[in-house]
Amino acid sequence: MGLTSIIVDDEHMARQRLVNLIKEVPAIDLAKECKTGREALKSIHLIKPDLVFLDVSLKDANGLEMWKSVLNKEPPLLIVVSAHHTHGINAFEAYAIDYLLKPFHDARFFKSINRVLVAHEKKQLFKQFELSKFEDSVIPATPYTKKDILPVRESNKLFFVKFSEIMYFISSGHYIEIFTEAKKYTFRDRLSQLDKKLDEKQFLRIHRSVVINLNFIKDLVHSDFGELDIRMRDKRLLRISRGYRAQFLNKVGLTK
Repeated sequence: MGLTSIIVDDEHMARQRLVNLIKEVPAIDLAKECKTGREALKSIHLIKPDLVFLDVSLKDANGLEMWKSVLNKEPPLLIVVSAHHTHGINAFEAYAIDYLLKPFHDARFFKSINRVLVAHEKKQLFKQFELSKFEDSVIPATPYTKKDILPVRESNKLFFVKFSEIMYFISSGHYIEIFTEAKKYTFRDRLSQLDKKLDEKQFLRIHRSVVINLNFIKDLVHSDFGELDIRMRDKRLLRISRGYRAQFLNKVGLTK
């Protein structure tokens, strides 16, 4: 289940645009559309969403004034959506994570969603850390330094792929293919840039164009002419280039 969200906007077309964009994001679930501030308050207290898309100029209220009654110990993440640029300071004071100025492009919306996912992850890790101070025997305090989710843009869709589900990456020019057991994704990036985001304990480069997840190795195959291949869980053979061979063998404990 993704993050629950609520849209608060008194204009039907504005709500529908957000509805259509949210449908393109598997990590976000739309729980409710609200037309008024009063309806929004009731829904927020009842549903306790993770995220709220809030228009400022509602027919029955100023959205940001209404939001003050929502600010408590753990308020939802807030994205302010407005046709006016003059509410920026007030949005900042309301701890909004982003400010979407109507009309906005799809890419700008997806950029906001990226910020939401990063903020939500930090929020969850902080809560885990706080709890671990009192319950170390149940939840160990873990010094997380890598993000768990990789945003992948394909055409007009944005996917959020867990690093733990990625078997391997294969690059070709300016594009990278991501292989999971369920699906293959292709997006524009360089492996040298992506490599900086990967957990070195989990991922290892075995070729200038291939990075594997060590958890998905099935076995090693000694091929002709002394070459060494890795058979992944999906039965695909990936060649270890000579320049990365020593590093790989050392990583898996096959060197003396």
